[in-house]
Amino acid sequence: MVDNMNKEELEMAILENDIVDVMDLPDDISVDELRSIVREWILNGDETHESCK
Repeated sequence: MVDNMNKEELEMAILENDIVDVMDLPDDISVDELRSIVREWILNGDETHESCK
């Protein structure tokens, strides 16, 4: 499912699930980086993504 999401959908998933503070993410973050954040959250549960610690 994550592989089929576009940048806006990934950002919304991150916002809705409070995975990380979207405002802390760089403006030029790639879709692949966003997918990585969402995948890690799915695999690890509610833990903060390592790049945002």
